[in-house]
Amino acid sequence: MTLSVNTLPIAEAKTAIPDHSALFCFASFESRTLVGPEALKDSISHAFIFKNIKLEESDINARIIEKQYKSSEIIDVTLDNPETTADLMAKAIDNLNGDIQSIIIDTTTFTHETLLILLKIIQNQKDRFEKIFCIYVGAGGYSTGDTPEQMWLSKGCKDVRNVIGYPGILRPIAKTNLMILAGFEIERATRLIELIEPDRLILGNGIDPVAENHTAAMSFFQNKFAAWQKEYKNIDIETFEFSCKNIEDTVSKIQCIISGRSEENFILVPLNTKLSTIAASLVAFSNPQIQLCYSIPETYNYSNYSIPGNNVTVVDLKSSNSFN
Repeated sequence: MTLSVNTLPIAEAKTAIPDHSALFCFASFESRTLVGPEALKDSISHAFIFKNIKLEESDINARIIEKQYKSSEIIDVTLDNPETTADLMAKAIDNLNGDIQSIIIDTTTFTHETLLILLKIIQNQKDRFEKIFCIYVGAGGYSTGDTPEQMWLSKGCKDVRNVIGYPGILRPIAKTNLMILAGFEIERATRLIELIEPDRLILGNGIDPVAENHTAAMSFFQNKFAAWQKEYKNIDIETFEFSCKNIEDTVSKIQCIISGRSEENFILVPLNTKLSTIAASLVAFSNPQIQLCYSIPETYNYSNYSIPGNNVTVVDLKSSNSFN
């Protein structure tokens, strides 16, 4: 069954989702946080608004979203404690009114880790719901006003941890492949390699951007990655290209690479768009031997991370064989 994906103007987003749905969103510091909830408010019966308890901007945006809904609740989380976050997400789903048969996940400003955790929790309870959709508001620009050389989204990498729900099966005697779906954050990728020390490094370079105005920045960072990967002379390195927006193509590309080494360990780390992160989750759902990991940044570009684009992508998860 082919994954159903629809990209349309933000103002038309509500036409692509069912009424009387429950919304799960994350109030981050980004202005994109507000776009999806505003567009969908007439179709939502109840909103769960997760926010980072340690960040003032997250609280401000959560309160803005809360005022748009007659029925909503703000759920405080700390990004340093994914176990507690997972518990809170599971309880939110358990407490849903039985009349609500559809879930909408606004993936836009969840961290990669929290999005992956939520996707796994919902996938475990998929039979409860008739419809499960993800939406993604693409960025109109990143680090706006900066040249590609000046552009940054995050800096540093504090640590790497396994994503809850995706433990994988790592065999001690098998070779370990580290596959990174790379984006603009080379420091995080570098630290991943240092900590995991893989036998083989498989670097995915993102192509086919969500917005065409990202092309120049992508070209600059692809060239930077090409130079960077040459530093790892003692590791077997392979590269491949993946789509930043076509989920099915990215799933197929990753599965093809993994199938050629079915007896080896695979650690997969999505560091690109949330659409390619959804692809990583679908790959892991269909192959539980794969471990997903998350690299924790030291800091984000809070003042100039992104601006919203004009379109929203709507993904019908239950149309995917991998999800089911």
